[in-house]
This record gives sequence, structure tokens and C-alpha cells, in this order.
Amino acid sequence: MISAFRQIDPVQQPSTWKDAVDFFLDLFKYDIPNAHQKIGLRRMIERRFRKVDEIPDLIDLMNI
Repeated sequence: MISAFRQIDPVQQPSTWKDAVDFFLDLFKYDIPNAHQKIGLRRMIERRFRKVDEIPDLIDLMNI
């Protein structure tokens, strides 16, 4: 799945790129069950009601 994601060119295929990013976030960040069986609109609605545990200021902690 990662190799397929890396093959998407965000410049030539911006909508495909955004859809793939949203799908990965739904899988790994929001942990939406059966995300692969749901349309984007359904996942967008479920995202609003999912509790997400995030590390505040993670980018600052990583010193990037």
C-alpha cells in the first residue's frame, strides 16, 4: 500500500493524492473501522466524532 501511495504524483494527480492522504489518515490517525469499504463523505462524517490522541507540538519536539 505504501509503494502504491509513493507512486502518486501530487502535481500531476492532485485529487488522487488528496484522496490517498485522507484515506491513510482515516486508517491510521482516526482508526475508522472498515474505512476501505466506506466512501469519502461517510469517512469525513465519522472523523468529526472520533477522539484522536495527539502529541501537542510534536513537530517542535522533533526539532525539524
